[in-house]
Amino acid sequence: MGKVEKRNVISMERLLHLKSKERLYVVSCVIDFCNCNKETEGCQRGFFSLFLQAITALLFSQKHDIQCQIDFGNMKNLFSEPQRFGNDLNFWNYYFEQPFNIEDKEYEPILNEMYETYPLRIWDRSYFQKLHGVVEKYVMFKKPIANELAKMRVLFSQHNILGVHIRKTDHSGEIEPVDTAVILTTIKKELNVYDKLFVATDDTKILALLEKEFSKDKIISNQVIRSDNETAIHTNMAHENRYQLGFDAILDCYCLSLCDKTILTHSNLSYSSLLFNPLQPYILLETRKSRLKRLKTLFLYHLDRWGIRKW
Repeated sequence: MGKVEKRNVISMERLLHLKSKERLYVVSCVIDFCNCNKETEGCQRGFFSLFLQAITALLFSQKHDIQCQIDFGNMKNLFSEPQRFGNDLNFWNYYFEQPFNIEDKEYEPILNEMYETYPLRIWDRSYFQKLHGVVEKYVMFKKPIANELAKMRVLFSQHNILGVHIRKTDHSGEIEPVDTAVILTTIKKELNVYDKLFVATDDTKILALLEKEFSKDKIISNQVIRSDNETAIHTNMAHENRYQLGFDAILDCYCLSLCDKTILTHSNLSYSSLLFNPLQPYILLETRKSRLKRLKTLFLYHLDRWGIRKW
């Protein structure tokens, strides 16, 4: 892997290289440091893993006053649907406008380095707000998606809503899962002061369990594609509409951000919801092992903020 660089810090030589008017900073999957280079199917990362990389890159470009383009089309990813989008493999263009207008200009593309844009989930209000500023400034939804999200804002404004995100399927291989009984107990403690429970989950059985436990009338959920086994939705290639999978992820994430309070578990979707609403009250459910890992990351983040940690 070579020399470990401090995140968001680059050499003066590279910075001058990036600031050249003839060059453009291009954000893509960093294949050399990702399992993508070992997979025949292409990039296997989830939607919000890539989304958070883009947000981290936009924070980086803002800090160093450079323009950038988000282009995850350097290889086929799980949300690529080129037959629907004119041979474009870059799923970012399906859902979002590019952050900078670079039309009719020719640039030499300079690809991001891993240490510049690799996303970390730092559970800290100041960091949520910093990334929220990036989202507000640069993340522009395509009109059809923006229209659907506007409808959700109207619906959610009519109720006092507790939100919960429960990721199942493959997530146990990524992070130690919270027991379902703990999630149910937490919901029961919180729900009495809310008239609705919004459920974001990739698991059909979990949704059915909550509907049985709290009644269907109490629950709001989106009509999204879910799994009835241990296979993750985004890696199940039986789902041919890859665009829909990305849209479903955006919809659930955004709806979580509209809730009056949320119960979250460790996932990129849960985390991203706070970037749309950084002041939202939330409860993070986690195991002891997950908590220790999160606190270590948070501790190092604050050491960096205070200028204490040596790299």
